[in-house]
Formats: sequence, C-alpha cells, structure tokens
Amino acid sequence: MSPPHLTADQADRFHRADLDIEELTRIMQHLDACPQCRGQYLAEPVDTAAVRKMEADLLLMTWARGEHLPDEQIIAFAEGSLDPEEQQEVSFHLERCASCRAQAERIRALHGLLMEQRESVVSPLSGVTVRDTSGSISLQGDRMRLEDARKLRPMTSRWISRLLTEGSVAPSKALNGMLSLLKGAATPAPALRSRSHSLVAPVNTVLRSSPPRFRWLPVSDAAEYSVVVMQVTRENSKLIWKGNMGNRTEGSLPPEVALEPKQLYLWQVTATIHPIQTRSAFAWFSILSADAAAEIAQIEREHANSALILLGACEQHGLYEEAHAHLHRLMELNPDSDPIRNIAQKLDRQRGITEESTGW
Repeated sequence: MSPPHLTADQADRFHRADLDIEELTRIMQHLDACPQCRGQYLAEPVDTAAVRKMEADLLLMTWARGEHLPDEQIIAFAEGSLDPEEQQEVSFHLERCASCRAQAERIRALHGLLMEQRESVVSPLSGVTVRDTSGSISLQGDRMRLEDARKLRPMTSRWISRLLTEGSVAPSKALNGMLSLLKGAATPAPALRSRSHSLVAPVNTVLRSSPPRFRWLPVSDAAEYSVVVMQVTRENSKLIWKGNMGNRTEGSLPPEVALEPKQLYLWQVTATIHPIQTRSAFAWFSILSADAAAEIAQIEREHANSALILLGACEQHGLYEEAHAHLHRLMELNPDSDPIRNIAQKLDRQRGITEESTGW
C-alpha cells in the first residue's frame, strides 16, 4: 500500500518553511519516494526568506549538536545581557536542546526569586558605593547613581552592576569558546620547574595585536633561553614556532610567523643551565578580533575616564592584563572596598593565575 500523499496543509507549510525538523525530514523522504507529490509540489514557488531562516536553523543545529551551552552564556541569556545576534543563536539552541532549556528555566526561576527578594530585602552587596576614576558610583538594589550623571547604554549598566555585586562580567561568545577549548584540550605537561621564577607576559590573556612580546624572569646561571609557541585545537596541539633567545629574557615572533585572531595559543620558556634544562609552565594567549577591537575602541571613546567601565569591557573580551591595569587604579581609590577586592579575586580566578601556574 502506497504511503498517503501530502495534505494541503503540509504542502503549504513546506513552502513557507514552517516545519519542525522531524516533519521536514518525513516530507523530504516522502517527496523522494512519491513522483506524484514531487511533480505537484516541488514546482510550486518557495518562500525564499523562510527557507533561508530554516537553513540557518539547520546549520545552527549542526554546529550545536552534541554540545551544550556554557552556564555563563545561559545566565547572560536569562538576564538579557547578550547582544541581539547571540541572543537569537542561544534561543535557537534552547528550542532544540532539552538539557540547556531546563538549565535556562532553572536560572530564570532563580533569577525571578532573587528579584522578589530584592523588593523586600536589600542585600549587603546591593547597597554599594565605590569611587571610580570618573567619580562615585552608588548601587542600591536595581538603582544606580553616578556622580557625573552619564547616560549609560543598558549593557554598560549591567557591567557595572555585575562587577559591584558579583565581581565579574559574562565573557563574550568568542572568549567562552576559547576557555572551554582550554579546559577540554590535552595541553602538554610542563617539565620539572624551579618555583622561584615565572613567566611575565603574556600570561593567560587576550592581546589587542600581534605579534606578542614575550617576557620572563631570569633563571640564575642560565646560559640561554628558548621559546616555543603552540596552537591548541579541539583535536590536538601543534608547534607553531620554536626559537633561541640567547641570554635575553624577552623576545618576539619573527615576521613570517602570523597568528590568527580568536585562536588559542600556548607558550613556554626553556632555560639551559649546562647540562640541565628547566622549563616553565605553559601560559595561554589569544589575539583579539577586529570586531571586538572596534567595540572596545568605541567604549573607550565614550568612557575614557571610567576605570570601572573599561575594566568590564576588557574582562568581557578577555583582555585580562589590561583589566588588571584598570583594577589597580580602582584599588588605589578604594583600598578597603569589599566589592573591589571581590573583583580582584574573581579576575585572578578567571585567568587561573597562581605561582604554580606560571612558574618554572
């Protein structure tokens, strides 16, 4: 018995691309097997815009299949702090991923509960005043007061609020991808170290430009140093460059070695103390994309006098070394501030900076 032909409703929704994935698959299989429906319906005009949207949905499904969104991205989605394009991508993923959708619902419920509690009780962290380089900033519940009465964009206001109440801002999509790659990659294990020396820069940070300038502290009696740079992917780690630095404690990549933005790199220094070699730990770095650099440049033009806002912008895109410079200015202005100390602790934790993580 031949399978039933497409109904008028199915044909209409097929041409408007108004189908879920399972039904689309069934209809395509039927059209392959049924010459009558194929001749009747495939000659009809198709809504090109709807088809393009469905193609985008399918591509997103292919990209997201088998992967779950990081908690930071789901939290930012629930708070509405993602940019519109990323907000839509996450929404598409949640429609098709029951696990992430359940997590988002739990976060929304918790967020709603916290909002209800804020209406009746102001927590100690929600009543905060700090000195910024642009003047004082006060946060009372959801209300923010700035000394210089600036008009802030919603995302900038969320940065300030999250920094003062939680100590950090949500990382960008690109940074999230790199950090998850770092956690999941099989990075090389460092050799025997002397803990009295360490890498200086770049250490676990995104950089604005390439090539990076590598710097490290000297090792007593070292005759020479060499540097290796590796690129990390989901599949493996591959050597990009290895060079001898003589007895210098800094150096750069040669011009012919080009680094790509938004890629994850590791570097390490080997000190030679004849006949022994001692190696530092690995540190990661990446190069900022042109789009992210333009976004930060605009924020710097709008808020050049606010260390707190600039810290939030740098942290969101992983410019952790620059974020530390802005944090240092805030710590000088607020030596006894718990929120500023919390920001410092969260920033170091995000970078994974310890004596062991960068030592020899």
